[in-house]
Amino acid sequence: MILLFGGTSDSIKIMEALLEGGCEVTLSVATNYGKIYSKKFKDRVIQSRMDQDEMETYLKDHAIDLVVDATHPFADLVSKNAIAAAQTVGIPYLRFERPLSKADPRIQQVTSLAQACQKAETLWQEKGHGKNDHIYLATGSKTVGDFARILGPERLVVRVLPVASVVKHCETAGLSAGQIHAIKPPYSKALNTELYKKVNAQIMITKESGQAGGMDEKVSAALDRGMDVIEITRPDVAYPEMTHDIDEVLSLSRQLLSQGQSSSSDSPSKENRDD
Repeated sequence: MILLFGGTSDSIKIMEALLEGGCEVTLSVATNYGKIYSKKFKDRVIQSRMDQDEMETYLKDHAIDLVVDATHPFADLVSKNAIAAAQTVGIPYLRFERPLSKADPRIQQVTSLAQACQKAETLWQEKGHGKNDHIYLATGSKTVGDFARILGPERLVVRVLPVASVVKHCETAGLSAGQIHAIKPPYSKALNTELYKKVNAQIMITKESGQAGGMDEKVSAALDRGMDVIEITRPDVAYPEMTHDIDEVLSLSRQLLSQGQSSSSDSPSKENRDD
């Protein structure tokens, strides 16, 4: 049995590939949106935010033989917990990591939210942006409150999922309706351009989420408009086994499952082990 951590568009494709390949697999998602997004798999989907201990319990109780991690590139805590849980239980772990987008020298890279805010503030002051200009956040909803606290909510426009709880979170952070673009992806380059133009966006802050996250379209649209683009690079996680190719996930999963079964059969039983 495989436990697939997901909730992204990548995990849907991987789930389909594993099932078509004859694997027994359960998809674990953290949010209700992820569960709805994965509804085609019905009772093969569980919704739960598990810490490491809860993951270990689930792996043992459900006889999981392999963990496949296809969570978002910035869900690093989930990945670290999954790696540790798999190692503790003694089963293999496989990471699918979205390929990086093509690098552009005009993109200004930083490694943290704090650095992104510092860079945005510097650009804002250097270029003399005013009250009719905006910083466009394409970083997801979780950190909207942090950006608003540091940069001030009046300067921000955010793009988030069209979910009531997410919109409420943005409102709590001090953003008004006109500052919240609640839209379901994907977004074309043309749509990005119009959204930036509508709010007179001068700076765009994003995460290096990969092409599956619409990275190329939103960045190229911003750069073509002469906007400054600040990109938060991915967290550094030591994945024990990783692929960037969705088509490889099935073959690698079979290999790891086979290796795991061989290791189990070679291990002595409790009765035959020396004290």
